[in-house]
Amino acid sequence: MDSVFADTDGGFRFTLPETEPSGHPDATSVSLWLVTTLRDGITYASDPFTEEGAGQGGEIRLETFPSRPVPPGGIMLPLEGREISLGRPEEEGRWQVVDRFRIRNDSLATWVAGEDGPVVWQFPLPSRAVAVRYVDGDPLPDGVFFQGAGVQVTAPLRPGATVLTLTYELPSLEFRIPLPGVTEALGVRAAPGLPPLTVEGLEGPVRPGVDPDDAVGGFTVWTGTELQNRFLHVAPSPVGGAPPLVAILLGAVLVGVAVLVTLRRRDEEESVPD
Repeated sequence: MDSVFADTDGGFRFTLPETEPSGHPDATSVSLWLVTTLRDGITYASDPFTEEGAGQGGEIRLETFPSRPVPPGGIMLPLEGREISLGRPEEEGRWQVVDRFRIRNDSLATWVAGEDGPVVWQFPLPSRAVAVRYVDGDPLPDGVFFQGAGVQVTAPLRPGATVLTLTYELPSLEFRIPLPGVTEALGVRAAPGLPPLTVEGLEGPVRPGVDPDDAVGGFTVWTGTELQNRFLHVAPSPVGGAPPLVAILLGAVLVGVAVLVTLRRRDEEESVPD
């Protein structure tokens, strides 16, 4: 680790220290370097680079942004993409869910906590979700919490995309997905072996083998775009229930035709002379 001062125009220069090669004859190693800086107490980092990359005359750019406190009432950032994967239960009566969010900050400032408290961004989950965990993403684990039936982020949200991956369990395959604000793209995936489902408000299902170009790994998929302030209903497909209205009408027509044919044949038989 080392530190340097930036010029008034933001430029900086430094010399990489020499690294000792591994003494093992078969070992191969590559040194990765990273430049970080603080602005308003928020850490910003460059992309990782190698010694060879830094020695080719390319610039090492480190972009920072001014911070802006969240206004009273919070912010509703667009969901650039979301994928909800439904899996088989590990325990009877508990269906496994992986929920991936890609939220986007379109401003030129980093959102930080405001007067309302430490929460920078929050979003509701299905109301019956239990055992919610944050498993991967851009914020550090201590910047993601769960309150009631929702996820809360207290970490700063920089301009651009922020990714979060959650897991939770549902006691039933019938539930509602709240979608406040704008969701630009949403996919719901059901693992092989799950009961047939319906997802109201999305297009599908697309099943494996139906589309030769489809590569969903055996999952059944429903998709939607540009969804705004919606509730989606997921439920098992009815099996053996009442037939659709079209089928009922068609059946009534066929019964009527059969009755007419029978009556006509009876009239013809009675009109034939002995």
